Amino acid sequence: VSRIVVFYSVDVLLDQVVYLDVAIIILVKQYNYVLNEKKLKELLNEIVADRLMERPKEELEILNTYYRKAIIFSFIYKGNKE
Repeated sequence: VSRIVVFYSVDVLLDQVVYLDVAIIILVKQYNYVLNEKKLKELLNEIVADRLMERPKEELEILNTYYRKAIIFSFIYKGNKE
């Protein structure tokens, strides 16, 4: 950011836009987490309680399918955050 202010160049600005975008995305994700922490905790507790219930085999297969998909999406989200 300081390079943009000092040099007043469009080329420098375009070079730095990527870093500014990453910083903004990280801040938005962190802000979203802070605002929704209580909701997220409640949701995770409900998921655990729901998962501990006895279920038929077919339903467990469906849950496992969506569980694997959710893990992939959460790794993608976590990878974007760091």
